[in-house]
Amino acid sequence: MARITSFRETQPRYPMLRIAGLICVLFGSLLALLGIGLLGWGLALALGATVGPIATPPFFAGMCVLYGVGIEFGALQMFVVAGLLQLMIHLEENTRATAQAVETIRARMEPKPEGVQPFFAA
Repeated sequence: MARITSFRETQPRYPMLRIAGLICVLFGSLLALLGIGLLGWGLALALGATVGPIATPPFFAGMCVLYGVGIEFGALQMFVVAGLLQLMIHLEENTRATAQAVETIRARMEPKPEGVQPFFAA
């Protein structure tokens, strides 16, 4: 059975996960801004602001608030997905570092070849 040696590489891995996480953060930020704007506009309409010469029906203000809250939940979901992707990347990096440390410890515990003297004599 061949030994697994892929953990010896040190460069960052999974560039597509990193890009997907960045896209989720950017899209979540845009959704958050849109949701805040829509929520603020709906609340302003509900509190009596008018748009143009025609009075705005209360149903429209309520729908703006409802859609604003829904978009905010969508933004929260995008941030959660980005956080999960970062968690997966960090989990892989920490697992790789642990595998490297265990490999170092295992190499120190292997029997020494003939003729090699220890540094410290007992």
